[in-house]
Amino acid sequence: MLGFQRFFFAVGAFACFALATAQAAPPAQTTETRVYLLRGLANIFSLGLDDLADKLSRRGIHTAVANHADADALADEIIARRAAGWRGPVVLVGHSLGADAVYPMAARLAAAKVPVSLVVSFDPVGYQTVPRNVAKAVNYYLSGCCNAVRAGDGFKGSLTNFDLEGKSDLGHLNIEKSPQLHEEVIARIVALKAPPRKRTTPSQPAPDTAKDATKPATEVTGAAPASTTAGVPAATPATTH
Repeated sequence: MLGFQRFFFAVGAFACFALATAQAAPPAQTTETRVYLLRGLANIFSLGLDDLADKLSRRGIHTAVANHADADALADEIIARRAAGWRGPVVLVGHSLGADAVYPMAARLAAAKVPVSLVVSFDPVGYQTVPRNVAKAVNYYLSGCCNAVRAGDGFKGSLTNFDLEGKSDLGHLNIEKSPQLHEEVIARIVALKAPPRKRTTPSQPAPDTAKDATKPATEVTGAAPASTTAGVPAATPATTH
């Protein structure tokens, strides 16, 4: 009888130790980039985002594709991941109504003090503004159909609007399918890095983060695109903040 008691005690102690270790361990891949792509109307007119997500996945980048109506739920998921310890770059990509949704989604994250590294929009239908928590926003649009994006209150990041009207055979229903634009977006995402962990030593004081935070992100605009795929000439940024 005593042997059984010792056995069950040992099993219980091991289980408690394993549980405590699991709870104390940080979440796996706490600095991985996560890309959220939002489709437009009826979930059938933005399938180029599925292709883009597949290309990113093949590079080992985590992606999630959803309808624009799921923006709030995805924002809540991101907030929960932040609370659990994830500190990787957040990327939001949308087309059409999905492009309209990524900016309010970023604003929802701003309310929870979650930074967004990059927002990419393809032909937003409405008039959108970039919230202050976004480091960089890139908007590809057709001025004959849709709209440029504006900087919101307190925004100090980089905003570029690329007007592709009359410069290619792209339209509202295929702008998010462009192989060249995919390559440009992928290059921007791959270049992102998680924020470095702060380290302080007696010989090296901590950086003045409050001062650094006031410096806007910089971007060279009007440069040649990441690729030279035929059919989409280099776009000149219409507006830059």
